[in-house]
Amino acid sequence: MTDTLKELNELGKGQIIGESYKLANGITLTLDAILLDDNQLLAFFTFSDPEGNVDKINVGPSLYIETTFGKEHMRWAQGEMNEDMTEAHYMASFKPPFFLAKQLTFVYGNPLDPYYDKEKAEISFELNRSTAMGNTLKKNLNETIKVDNNEIRFDSISASATTTVINGTIQNSIELARDHFLGERTFPHSVNVELLANGEKVKHHGSGMRTNVHGIKFYHEFDALPSDLETLDIKLMSFSAGYDVDAKIELKKGANNVTTNVLGQEIEINKIYESNGDTFITITTEESVVLTDVYLLMDGEKVSLKETIQSEYDKKHNEITHTLTLRFPGVAEELELNINRMTYLVHCNEKISIKID
Repeated sequence: MTDTLKELNELGKGQIIGESYKLANGITLTLDAILLDDNQLLAFFTFSDPEGNVDKINVGPSLYIETTFGKEHMRWAQGEMNEDMTEAHYMASFKPPFFLAKQLTFVYGNPLDPYYDKEKAEISFELNRSTAMGNTLKKNLNETIKVDNNEIRFDSISASATTTVINGTIQNSIELARDHFLGERTFPHSVNVELLANGEKVKHHGSGMRTNVHGIKFYHEFDALPSDLETLDIKLMSFSAGYDVDAKIELKKGANNVTTNVLGQEIEINKIYESNGDTFITITTEESVVLTDVYLLMDGEKVSLKETIQSEYDKKHNEITHTLTLRFPGVAEELELNINRMTYLVHCNEKISIKID
């Protein structure tokens, strides 16, 4: 439990439930309480067993809250158990239920349990929205930071008593369709973001990314903001993505340590050699660069990569480089390395200052 949640618990915030369900394996599940605000619903629950078997509980696979409007599956959970394994206390986060939902059912099932097909623990309760806590800060940001040819848009920030959530967009639906048509797609891997309150880092809880009809969306979740908030800043630290490319690099045997540039990333061809009927190409790139789709034209014939032989990392001038060897079956006189997709990370360290009303 975070310091923020401990403080709220001590203040008596939230809705007490106190209902239990005894599973067929003898373990009792008790839904102790819930805490609702605009960003999330937190469920506090306990597994208890006098025989000391709570270590066999698996929380992750099937835990959700059901209403007449659908299911909200668990986003994350954390917990701890006592030494004799008779009790395990958990806290799980869910998306807030639809605003018209009144009757909720907390559902747990463990697919690893032999009784899973026969029963699920279900605890129903009526949601008391008068105990819910609203936002302490909510702003539309509409701020954009350009990274290479990508625009990272920060759409909104929403701070509640339990958590602070930043939402953003990398590409909207029109941009996705355009890049797909042009064969210039971007495949985001990570958007590394820090949140600074009064110049201090706010604890980061998690992040996520999804692609749907609306585009590529991301979010970051942090701890609650301090009550004496004076300044608030978002820092974009780095952005990592894969890219469609159409790079053709003509290779000449014996021409070692030749450098080429693909999407602004240097690729050094260290050595080309043949051994046991195969062709080997040793390259050096910046640490984050990965050639995720590559093949070799050998006398005009397309040959797929046989294996990548990892080599070594080296640090020069505060930059870490990675040297590896690509192995292709066969030998030929004319060689052309074709790169169709590559991944790399860009360090940004760009800041957005948020006005505090």
